[in-house]
Amino acid sequence: EEWGDVIRGRTSVILLGDSLGDLHMADGLPEREVMLSIGFLNDKVAEREQEFVERFDIVIEGDAPMSYATSYIAPILGQEQ
Repeated sequence: EEWGDVIRGRTSVILLGDSLGDLHMADGLPEREVMLSIGFLNDKVAEREQEFVERFDIVIEGDAPMSYATSYIAPILGQEQ
């Protein structure tokens, strides 16, 4: 199955990234209507925090476990955490 076939018709995106450039990963998705972005800020926290907070919807700082991200996503998917 081709990637385009997998995403065709999907209008929502959950984007996970650890750099500001990752915010562009969903660029070009023709049917995107809603995007939730979660940024992982692992290094240079004090230096980069403000920019991450301004650009990502949710910012997780430090070397946090993935459970922090899934705690935000589970209710959206109708799952209990």
